[in-house]
Amino acid sequence: MKLVLEDMPLKTFLGLFNPNEKIQVIELGDTWHPSSGFVDETILSPVENVGKILECEYDFRGLVIFKASIGLIDILYQDGIFELSGEKKGIDKVVNKIKMNNANTESPQKYLIKFIG
Repeated sequence: MKLVLEDMPLKTFLGLFNPNEKIQVIELGDTWHPSSGFVDETILSPVENVGKILECEYDFRGLVIFKASIGLIDILYQDGIFELSGEKKGIDKVVNKIKMNNANTESPQKYLIKFIG
């Protein structure tokens, strides 16, 4: 199953997952890092779970590419779009979390969900 999410900051996206969930960051490219301008996946090399990225002070607003695996879900971010692929059960958890967030009247941002195939 594949799912596409648009217009979502990286930390908001990662907030859709359990903070204790293991993550393997394969590729990362961010062009706005304050100290060096461009950073790659080595900035997250000691990170083993989603919560550690969420705790990171940097917000990744210059993200141009992000490729990772969280549990059984493969993630690719490029051109402002997150594409998730994996088992239906894992994708359904993400969709349900988005629907809960979208239904929250305090949340000003609603996120677009598209299924592929």
